[in-house]
Amino acid sequence: MLIDGELVGATGGGTFENVDPTTEEVIGVCADGTAADMDRAIGAARRAFDETGWSTDAALRSRCLRQLHDGLRAHVEDIRETMIAEVGAPRALTGGPQLETPIEGVAWVTNLLDGYEWEHDIGPSSYMGIDSQRTVRREAAGVVGAVTPWNFPMQINLAKVVPALAAG
Repeated sequence: MLIDGELVGATGGGTFENVDPTTEEVIGVCADGTAADMDRAIGAARRAFDETGWSTDAALRSRCLRQLHDGLRAHVEDIRETMIAEVGAPRALTGGPQLETPIEGVAWVTNLLDGYEWEHDIGPSSYMGIDSQRTVRREAAGVVGAVTPWNFPMQINLAKVVPALAAG
């Protein structure tokens, strides 16, 4: 598990086997996360939100999402092989909407982020003789959690995680 920028095992050391459903071969061993691990991950996300520029720096988020997109594209065949082994997806179904399209969706969301109007001046106002300047400012709301199933893992994960990261 990646928590607070580090690859860590589960609290208590629990693991489970990752089994290829088509061959029943064990292809790896995974940390069996606990409620304490979830709390730790939420705490790390909250600290990143409160103590770093992530939630307020759209250029940083854009740069990181572009790096993610580039990395996914560079390793698309490795990801395909992992997806086939982990979920038993037939090779013919791993293209298009299950892999390449969601990866390209990262770029689409990032382009949306780059052009998003985070602040909008709606002009001056005067009420009861009091002049004011009015601005609408959109800000990140906080930490979110997402439950992501195993079927179409890249599409579902990226469709949930990337917009949340882009929003801050």
